[in-house]
Amino acid sequence: MYIWWKYVHTVYPDALLGARIDDDAFLCVPQVFHRLDSIKSSNLYYGWRHGKSRQINRDNRVDEMFLFLGRDLMSRISNRNYCGLAKCKKKDDLIDTDFGGTSLAEWLSIYSDKVNFISDINRIVHFGEISHAINKKYLKPGFCRRQLAFHKSTYEMMELLQSYNDFAFMEKSKVKQSI
Repeated sequence: MYIWWKYVHTVYPDALLGARIDDDAFLCVPQVFHRLDSIKSSNLYYGWRHGKSRQINRDNRVDEMFLFLGRDLMSRISNRNYCGLAKCKKKDDLIDTDFGGTSLAEWLSIYSDKVNFISDINRIVHFGEISHAINKKYLKPGFCRRQLAFHKSTYEMMELLQSYNDFAFMEKSKVKQSI
C-alpha cells in the first residue's frame, strides 16, 4: 500500500486525488467522477467504509478495494518511514499490518482531525462472498443509476454491468440524475 501511494505522489505530485481499486471492482465511471467532483479535497479519504466511528482506526476505515486519497494525505504518507512490524523503531513509522486497508487506517489515524472521511456505503456493493441472491438483487438494468461500484465482479458480470451502463448514461444530465 505504501509503495502505491508513494508512486502516485512522486509521479503525479500535482494530482488532487489518487485511487486504489481492486481489479474485480466494476465502476460506473461517469458517476464516480461526478461524485468525486462534488467531494474532492486535498485531505479526502473516501470509499466503502468499515465501522461507524469518525475516529480512523483498524475497525473504522475505508476498504482498500475502492479507495481515494487526497494529495495532502498522500504527501503525509510518502514523507514518513515505512517498516515491517519487527523493524519499526519510532511510533510514527508506517507499520505494515499485512492488510492494505488496515495499514492505511493506522497510518492515517494520527491525522483523524485533519481527514475528510467520506463513505458511500449504500452506493458501493461490497460483499465477502457473492451469491446468486446478491447477483439477482444488483445485476440489472439501471445499476449505475443507483450504485457507483460492484466488488467481486467476474469478467461476465463486468460485461453485463457495462451493457447496463451504456453511453446514454454518460451524458452529464443523466449522470446527475443518477447521483
